[in-house]
Parts: sequence; structure tokens; C-alpha cells
Amino acid sequence: MANEIITKFDAEIRPELQRYIDAHEQGIPKLRNQALDSLIECVQSLSPERKSAIQEQFCRILFDQETGFSADTPIPIQFPLLRDLLVPYLTEAWHQGRMPQVRWLARSLSFGAQPTDEQLARLSREEFLNRALELDPSDEQSWVMLAAEHIEVLDWATHHVPDAMIMNEAPCQAAVDALHKIFENSSAAQARYLQRCGYYERLLEDWAAYEKEVETGSFLQWCRVNNKNYDWVTDDADVQE
Repeated sequence: MANEIITKFDAEIRPELQRYIDAHEQGIPKLRNQALDSLIECVQSLSPERKSAIQEQFCRILFDQETGFSADTPIPIQFPLLRDLLVPYLTEAWHQGRMPQVRWLARSLSFGAQPTDEQLARLSREEFLNRALELDPSDEQSWVMLAAEHIEVLDWATHHVPDAMIMNEAPCQAAVDALHKIFENSSAAQARYLQRCGYYERLLEDWAAYEKEVETGSFLQWCRVNNKNYDWVTDDADVQE
């Protein structure tokens, strides 16, 4: 995989890129960092046009793949690569209103990268993705990423259920409503997240009913009595609430 990726880059940076990948595989931090510094310096030394083309190729490989930033990533990721080579390029592209670079910038934020612009550094991933969709409403990857943001809100707010209360019910409902709007625009987001959205929607409805009907007793007890088929509902009579 790595050799196939290397051949897609300009011939002038291939030796440095190969050296970096090899050093990373050896697992020696000093050699890896030296190789990364050499790679960044090599790219920075190119003409603006060739440098921009290589930065785009890096971003396309790292941010357009489902395996980005994982053990399967063909090019190892270290923070200096983001900070010194890719984020400045993506920040400039933001100001130029270029896609898919704005979406790539949003993805890079998940891994500690920060735009080289103080105003942009204050924006959330959701705001970056909304901008991406303003520029290209047909971009399915942006819709899927935006849906994932709302799923994360729901995951966090409900992760203690049934042992504790649902947190921030209003933002949860707003996230569900936002997901339904996303599904109207994106078949890919719908295919990936419709079932999970339905789970959270039912959970919120049941929680609201529980709070309205019950003054004492746990949510788990209420779900058991009302035959709610969540996987954490058991039939064990001796479960201590």
C-alpha cells in the first residue's frame, strides 16, 4: 500500500517520503522525527504550484479515506505534518472557499490540528462542515461527518442510561431534529445513521414518558414494566435498582 501511494507523489519528494515511512516502521522516534523534518523541508522548498499540488495529494489520501488516522493509514501521521504542511494550506483554502479542502480542514480538527487563523480556531467542526455544505451541498462526506457530530451529542448525553439520567434533553432533541434534516439531503448519512437516530429518538420519548408518569423508581424498572426492548433491559427479578 505504501509503495503504491508513494508513486503518486512528485519524484522529488519520493525518497524523503519513503525514508519517513521506513523510519516510522522501525519505531525509533529520533530517526522518525528527523525523517519527517526532512520531508517537510523538501516540500516547503518546492515552487508554490508544486507545493500546493503535493499538499492536496497528502490531504486527499489522509482525509478522504475511511482509514485516515488509523493503523491502516498509508502515510503515518504526526502533529508537525499537520501543523507545518497541511493546515496552513487548508486554512488558505478556507478563505478561498475551496472544496473539498474546507471539509478536509474539518476532519483535521478531530486530531488536534488548529487553523493558522485565530478566528477560524474558535469555530467548531459543525461550523466548518456547515460551511463546506454551503460551498457544495452535494458533498456526501460532509453530510456524513455532520451527522456524526449530532450522533456524538446523543452518545454523550445518554451514555449513563439506564443507571443515571439523560443529560441535556433539549440539545438531544435538537440533534435528532438535525439528523432528520440531514437524512433528507443525504442518502449516505441516512444509510449509516438512521437506525441509531431511531434508537435515540425512542429513548428520548420513553424518558419523557417515564419522567411524566413516575415519581419514584428507576428508568430501568419503568422500561421493564412497559416492555421496552432495549438491550440493557433484563427480565431478572433480582436485579437491584
